[in-house]
Amino acid sequence: MSSRRFTRLAVGLGVAVPVVVLLFVGLTALGFPGSGFLGAAGSPETVDITVRDDDVAFVLEVPEGVGIDSIAAGPDWDGCERIGYGFDGAGLVVEAVSRHCDPDPSQQIINGDHGTYRTVRDVPEPLGLTRVDTYAGPADVFTQIYTEYTNTTTEYEEPVAIVTFDLPVNPDYPTLVIRSSQGGMDIEEFTTLVENLSMPS
Repeated sequence: MSSRRFTRLAVGLGVAVPVVVLLFVGLTALGFPGSGFLGAAGSPETVDITVRDDDVAFVLEVPEGVGIDSIAAGPDWDGCERIGYGFDGAGLVVEAVSRHCDPDPSQQIINGDHGTYRTVRDVPEPLGLTRVDTYAGPADVFTQIYTEYTNTTTEYEEPVAIVTFDLPVNPDYPTLVIRSSQGGMDIEEFTTLVENLSMPS
């Protein structure tokens, strides 16, 4: 997200954010007993984070203590309008890209660019592609290879899901992308998180 020219808003307790409704307990970084994002037996309870604005709405179930740390909205370097919610402490990103964008299917997933996706057809090389049901609509789940080139070359397998809303809030944003940046979650726990995605009541 840092490579994009988005408008970024820090989200914290007591900070008014007029376009979203955030229901969560705390905004601390992930830090509880157990392994993996969702933890093991005896981990803290999960909480629902509800996002609702003029373009997208969803409810994501996450462990207590995980919250939205940043919001990004506006055109990227390619002029694509997109909206993003960063769970920075957990390396999780949720974003929606306008259907009017025309992503390059040969785009490179490197150095801060994790891909611009509306549908799975926009993904250069989806690995292990499967379709699962969510409470918000069907989701295509896969992994992608994300590479960072610095003094060394580091590759990550990132779980990604592209959810097609049954009832989009705004037809210009018919899908939602969920990504575990740098593979912070394994594909099994990521798929469970995606399957529990729902819409606000």
